[in-house]
Amino acid sequence: MGIAIKNFGGMVKRTDPSLLPDNMACHSLNVDYLAGTLKPLKQQSTVYMNSGNTLKNLYWTNAGRIVGFREDIYWAKEATKGYGKEWVYVTGWTGQPPLRASMTEFVLSINNDPFAIISLASFTTLGIPAPTVPLVVETRGEGNGVAMARAYVWTWLTQYGEESAPSPPSNIIDVKPGQSAWITLTPNLPPAGVTNMRIYRTDATGNYRFLAEIIYGTAWEGGDDRADYLLGEILQTEGWFPPPSALSGLKSGPNGTYAGFFNNTVAFSQPYAPYAWPIDFQYNVDYPIVAVQANSGGWLILTTGTPYFIYGSNPANMTMAKVNVNQACIAPRSVVDMGEYVLYASPDGLIAARGMDFQVISKKVWTRDQWMALVPSTMVGCAYQGRYIGFVADQTQNSSFIYYPEDNYFTYATVSASTYVVHLASDSLYLYHFNRDRVELWGGGNALSMAWFSKRFTFPMSINLGAALVDAAAYPVGFGIYLDESPSTFSVSSTTPSVFVVVTSRKPFKLPAGYLGNSFRILLSGANEIYGLYIGQDIDELMELM
Repeated sequence: MGIAIKNFGGMVKRTDPSLLPDNMACHSLNVDYLAGTLKPLKQQSTVYMNSGNTLKNLYWTNAGRIVGFREDIYWAKEATKGYGKEWVYVTGWTGQPPLRASMTEFVLSINNDPFAIISLASFTTLGIPAPTVPLVVETRGEGNGVAMARAYVWTWLTQYGEESAPSPPSNIIDVKPGQSAWITLTPNLPPAGVTNMRIYRTDATGNYRFLAEIIYGTAWEGGDDRADYLLGEILQTEGWFPPPSALSGLKSGPNGTYAGFFNNTVAFSQPYAPYAWPIDFQYNVDYPIVAVQANSGGWLILTTGTPYFIYGSNPANMTMAKVNVNQACIAPRSVVDMGEYVLYASPDGLIAARGMDFQVISKKVWTRDQWMALVPSTMVGCAYQGRYIGFVADQTQNSSFIYYPEDNYFTYATVSASTYVVHLASDSLYLYHFNRDRVELWGGGNALSMAWFSKRFTFPMSINLGAALVDAAAYPVGFGIYLDESPSTFSVSSTTPSVFVVVTSRKPFKLPAGYLGNSFRILLSGANEIYGLYIGQDIDELMELM
């Protein structure tokens, strides 16, 4: 008639404590469940002091530096070769269109500083506007035979091989065999980074094909008597315009594609060309968009109403489907790609989305009222070591919760953050909270004090629990018993245990005599890992449980 727990489980607050499995908890704080034991999480350790600059975002460079943003931006890394540079793309900078910066050059500018704050001065506008001045062409020389109609366009070209959309077409001319076309180019002022210009002309099929590339100059004139078979590749950049100026929520995805949104419109970039955002790659939905996230062969579009799923290998031929669930996203920063699915905060709980399948995975843990008490609209979500960490604003619930997907376990934690960055190469998580104003390393300090409150164990008759053993990696360990506490009066924060013992070894110990009860809750606490718990009416029964 004793109690034996050898594989500890996570927290379930929704279910009546008497109905839980024996290994589950009605409350859990600072417990790491990765090994099936009760292992305390570790404190953060200070990495960099920030000295009064409130940060909204962190970025980890390839050179091993942490960069802070004062703006509430969304950033995405370069998905192409980058011409030897580490590019970062940014949306959401107040009053600015989408931007980009070379983190390679920024790191050089800060010398050996391991942490620095980046300013607007390091960024340039993302995208290359199309030329606005058309070419002027005329025929020269005498010719015979059938005339061919021709038109010409030109594009900007940057030092990194980025090419703009074409200019307006030139005037159309008819060129006979033996004649040439004389081209006059008077370009407008080039965008930043432009070094060259390319000229294209129509062939017999009407396609624009490469004719010449010239270094940027104030003006240029030249003749064209080239046959069609001597022309180069077909123009690829038709419709390759800069990203919409109001684009927000930038995310990178598969096949070199980036996505963002404005109002009710989601927009995609040309694959491997983050500076080019064709209008044909935009899709409209019924509700204002809150966040986008690539996952499961497509893109999840989260809104203030119904979510959408857009799938396809190329933005030019994607298919959009409306998901038949009413699960709005109430916290843009809660959206996290977990690999096979996406997690985000809705009014009903934590949602797991796999393609068109949406599940409220927290519904067995919290009621809707308990979930909303966490203030999920403030949630910042993080995927780290296979876990989801939700940093929330409700200080009464200890600042965060952790979800363990493999076992569907939850626990509260006293670790807080307003932003973070994960360094994949070292598998390290760096946190920042504006109240502490410093960058911290997750788990870099000593063990936190954990607490695990069991289910309500009920027996058919009143008994006296007379002996116990706590199997732990080290001691001391706190052990408490709550006697005959009803679900309506029990509170983990205000109820005092009927019995509390500081356990100092693995030896069995006797519990105080003189009390009887038919329902008990157990408390385990401390900063040492616990492997198992055994409680019996006496030492003999205790030994039988092991």
